[in-house]
Amino acid sequence: MPEPSPSLSAIKDALSKINIDDLQIQYDKVTKGQLTKTRFSNLNHFKQAIDSIESLGLRFHFINLLKESEVYLTNYDSFSVEGLSGQGIIDSSYMLHSQIASILDFLNQTIKADPPEAIRIKIPESDDFQEMAVHLNDFKKAISIPILHPDVNGQVKILRGEPGSVLLVVWLGTLKACKMVAELCWSTMVIIQKKEEIERYKEHTRTLELENDYKEAILRAQQKQLDKFTEIEITGILDREDITPNPEYIQTLKMSINTLDHLFRKGAEIQPALGAPQDVIKQFPKMEKMYQIESKVKQIAEIATPEAEVKKTRKKKGVNP
Repeated sequence: MPEPSPSLSAIKDALSKINIDDLQIQYDKVTKGQLTKTRFSNLNHFKQAIDSIESLGLRFHFINLLKESEVYLTNYDSFSVEGLSGQGIIDSSYMLHSQIASILDFLNQTIKADPPEAIRIKIPESDDFQEMAVHLNDFKKAISIPILHPDVNGQVKILRGEPGSVLLVVWLGTLKACKMVAELCWSTMVIIQKKEEIERYKEHTRTLELENDYKEAILRAQQKQLDKFTEIEITGILDREDITPNPEYIQTLKMSINTLDHLFRKGAEIQPALGAPQDVIKQFPKMEKMYQIESKVKQIAEIATPEAEVKKTRKKKGVNP
């Protein structure tokens, strides 16, 4: 499946970070008789700006012309050409700058900036209305209920959908609500890894030549381990966000993590708003680096291992461990 195109907001944000004046190639001309020599300078910044434009998936005729010119035949920061080709390079660079400046001006007037208390939700791709409605309802359960806690004081309001993509900008009311969603996303990524690790262990256990009682003990231990791990992650969230715990809310967070697990495996994403404060941005996991994400809980309570559960089973049956 091809990579999805960036949203207009993402393009606007990325273009705003590029010094588009670097696209106006720097030059000076020297004419002797009928021979004109054009010396170009600051070519490294010029090429970096073009590379940044191309990295957004944007394609322009003038970029193709520039890449086929003499400027791209050198790795030096300055370069001289003779004859009319120099003027062609100048004209292409200035036309490219004009086009990019016009696009950025249009986006600045058309696309409103995300408020800092917003998140961006990518819905799993689907061509079925009913399935899309299910995904939206899952997001509602996973996000709305946890942030309505009085200590979070959040709310949910869909601000807009992004043109050209299944992406919603959702206002959560408070920065704390955004941080709470970020925490849930982070813990979900950690638990997804744990689930996959346990599933691999279960498959391995089924291949072992053990009595059924011992196999069942190992499988039960794995489930207990996952439950305990989830509880520790939730306790960590409550401690870090200074939220008063209660059994009902803990179950709500378990439901939220399980729902996000399901959505993330289908390709959903949750990101901070473009231009969100850095302390909010750094709390969101990078979806593309899921298997590099580690638990934020540094001191994890001892969790029963499968081997311990096997020993417990053997002791009950009067068998030496």
